[in-house]
Amino acid sequence: MTFDLLSAARDLIAADSVSARGNLRAVEVLEKVAHSLGLETYRQEAEALGTAQANLVVHPRGAPPTDGSLLLVTHTDTVGSGPLELWTKTNPWVLAQDEDTLYGLGVADVKLDALAKLQALASAPPEAAGKVAFLGTFAEEVGCLGAKHFVRYGRFRPAWASCGEPSELRIIDAHKGYLVANVELIDPGAPDASAERLRLTFGGQAAHSSTPHLGVNAIDRAFAFCSHHGVEIEWAEGGDLANKVPARCVVEVPALPGLDAAAIAEGVAVEKVRDPKRSIARALEVGRRISGELRKAVLESPPKEDSRFDPATAVFNNGVVRSDGNRLEFTCDARLLPGHDPVAIFDRIEAAGGQLARTFGLTMRIDRARANPAMALPAKSRLRDAAMETSRALGLNPSPQAKPTNTEGGVFVSAGIEAIVFGPGRSTGNAHTANEWQSLSQLQDAARWYAQLVRNLCA
Repeated sequence: MTFDLLSAARDLIAADSVSARGNLRAVEVLEKVAHSLGLETYRQEAEALGTAQANLVVHPRGAPPTDGSLLLVTHTDTVGSGPLELWTKTNPWVLAQDEDTLYGLGVADVKLDALAKLQALASAPPEAAGKVAFLGTFAEEVGCLGAKHFVRYGRFRPAWASCGEPSELRIIDAHKGYLVANVELIDPGAPDASAERLRLTFGGQAAHSSTPHLGVNAIDRAFAFCSHHGVEIEWAEGGDLANKVPARCVVEVPALPGLDAAAIAEGVAVEKVRDPKRSIARALEVGRRISGELRKAVLESPPKEDSRFDPATAVFNNGVVRSDGNRLEFTCDARLLPGHDPVAIFDRIEAAGGQLARTFGLTMRIDRARANPAMALPAKSRLRDAAMETSRALGLNPSPQAKPTNTEGGVFVSAGIEAIVFGPGRSTGNAHTANEWQSLSQLQDAARWYAQLVRNLCA
């Protein structure tokens, strides 16, 4: 039977699998494709984000995978579409084609990669029976939840995992870890804010939090200004995403003499306000100290540098601050180097934050939103060698790269499973954006690459 890649791609993109809405529609499409290719499937069902989810395991007929096998991994969920008016090439859930370019939500990150892997699995030689399988995971975009579920409850333990992310057909053998801390502080005795205040609006430059040096953090700018002038922040609102350098932060401070002129001199918009509200100054002071402790833990923990990455150090970002009455929310994230332990870092800041909160008479909660480990292969790795051999055989660049972002690969490595990242399509400036696109020829090349990797490792 001839496999119709474009028809399967249309069905898969039409299957809405935004993380919070569950991935079952995408799983149903992939089951249909797998069965049409003569493969067997089973689900690993779960509930996450308040809805039904499932990991999908696919293997050659009559040959369920055993311990020590190769696992071809693709996450089946996507981020949200964002504003629909920004999608000028197509509706996010309607695959569009313009010669070699495919458009749609998830074409690059990373649903169509699953079709390339299923084609490769269907062509696996008899010698690979029981040694290779496909895993379609759920909720990767919100904490690699499906990969973690598989590692904990899977029926078999693979030796190797090839995790799909858009890499333009380059091998990724190392990436940073990812930590996100959501800090909530409540001040039961919060006093009234000053009767006359200045509302200061600080601008910055947005950037991805994995490369904060490319942006200007507006929250940090606001905090630095207020610290320099010795003024308390009584209300604050800045940033919108943990993994984004905030481009705007608004704070309200007491209207001290000369402060408005100092702010205007630094290009800060100034407005006088008098509406009654509670002061969040004590909670914000504690939040800033917790943020500082986290920054210190991240930047001072060994190793302090890894030349494989750009930037070569761990990085930290104050992403979001929100105050409402006597309640403060503060969100920070960090990109960690291989060797950093996100759980140990969380333990450290929870201990320090708890002591600070008690000292100031506040209640505190820290949500460990992300604690994903870094990915790195050992110096001698059969998986890396096989991947490089595969790329050479197909005329692709065989040199491994490192990336500053985070993937499911870290989950597998932390469980003692060697992992790499590889996939068709471009990530930077494409994933998580409107008009997301994929190269059809790269998708076809990826299917050949996965088939060759199976032969190199499993036959």
